[in-house]
Amino acid sequence: MSALPKPTRKKKANHSRKKATNERRQMEIELEKLLSAHVIQRDRDVCNWCGKTYIRLFGAHVLPKGSNPRLRFEPFNIMALCYACHLGNRGWHKDPMRAREWFEGKYPGRYERLQIAASCAPKVDLPLLLTVWRDEVKGVLEK
Repeated sequence: MSALPKPTRKKKANHSRKKATNERRQMEIELEKLLSAHVIQRDRDVCNWCGKTYIRLFGAHVLPKGSNPRLRFEPFNIMALCYACHLGNRGWHKDPMRAREWFEGKYPGRYERLQIAASCAPKVDLPLLLTVWRDEVKGVLEK
């Protein structure tokens, strides 16, 4: 007796899900740029750690965005740092314990408030948040 071939399922095209994921990623990228511009302006174009001016600054998260995704787009959780302070050899990521001590000394109580916010922050409505930040930062990006 010959074995019958096993029926195969057709894989469904998942284009709509892939499109939605790509659109969401594009919104996240734009929102990160808007927030970074806002934070750099808020911090007066000065690196929070070393105090240098007239250098390229980045928006750096105080509490990591990977373990605290609901605080990813919270300006209170972002500060302006130069490359050397953010990722370089004197960096925020190089020695996180020293960075936390420095942060708690410079901004008393803010770290604890961020930890509380991380535990009770609502989910983010990206389209709404993007609309709000576009209006808020419109003048900053034009400069």
